[in-house]
Amino acid sequence: MLRSQERYALDLADMEAWIRAHARPGQRILEIGCGDGALVRRLANDFDVLGVDPEGQKSSVVRAQRFEDLDEEPFHVVFASVSLHHLDDPALARDSLRRLSAPGAKMLVREFDRLTMDHEPT
Repeated sequence: MLRSQERYALDLADMEAWIRAHARPGQRILEIGCGDGALVRRLANDFDVLGVDPEGQKSSVVRAQRFEDLDEEPFHVVFASVSLHHLDDPALARDSLRRLSAPGAKMLVREFDRLTMDHEPT
């Protein structure tokens, strides 16, 4: 069994490869629920990236805020990994995603399979 740190490194590499396969250099990428910002930092040399997380550690590529409160130009790729289930207001989230997505934007989502979870989701 892999240790937590090993799983995180593999997961991070998988997410990075997934985004790189769907984005072109120079495009704007938004990560919703970026946590420690590791993924956006890995992408920052090739893309115009921004990560948001209400509990995030502010940096040049991370804002400690909800994505629904962003006042930004639209993004070409919006990515969320195991974060959308935390959102309180689906209608507000939908409207914010529309506002923050450029025409033809791609949204990449990784989320829990609620049917296979062994506990109540948040």
